[in-house]
Amino acid sequence: MNLIRVLTVDSVVPVLRISADLNSWSTQNEPVEITSYDSKLDELFQEIERHQTAEELLEEQHRNQEGLDWIEEDKIRGELGEKLALNFLQSQYSQVESVSHIASKGYDIEVISEDAILGFEIKTSRTVNKFYITYNELQKAYTMKDNYFLFFIYMEQLENEDYSCYGIIINNPIKELQLDFLKLTEPLQTGMAEIILHSFRISMDKDFLESYNIIYL
Repeated sequence: MNLIRVLTVDSVVPVLRISADLNSWSTQNEPVEITSYDSKLDELFQEIERHQTAEELLEEQHRNQEGLDWIEEDKIRGELGEKLALNFLQSQYSQVESVSHIASKGYDIEVISEDAILGFEIKTSRTVNKFYITYNELQKAYTMKDNYFLFFIYMEQLENEDYSCYGIIINNPIKELQLDFLKLTEPLQTGMAEIILHSFRISMDKDFLESYNIIYL
């Protein structure tokens, strides 16, 4: 809850008062409160955020309904992001393989490093901080912990139909993004049905993103 206080103007704005005999001046030293009340601003801001999210999801839905052109564009962007990530990881490790065709893996690129298997999930986005992740990908991140990486790539299409791309790599995204996997994936019981969430939309804090080294691709 947030307390709103209503004060008199002259108690917070410097106002000089002259005495009746015109010999002295005085000011109001302490704020004079007329009234105060709990504003419920927290609930209001939460409702605004929910409305903004709903608007964004509706916009994405409309974009999805534009036809095969949007689907093909999104597919091209995703494939390009994976190729860029693969090229970068191959420059860092000796044993790198694309496994995006194996859905059960829960990640797109597999790296064998010092007897450990590392999984890199590639998320290519048109926004600087938003992406979707599936239940299976979250589960793999939860079980693999420090051996799981989220490679987030922001891809902006330029006027000449080329792309500007850069990314960040988040090790152990469950921990770093402070995701409660068990709570997020807990089945919802309605009394008449059980609902299991399959896909999640994540918006990363921009200050959090700025703490990571940017990889230009």
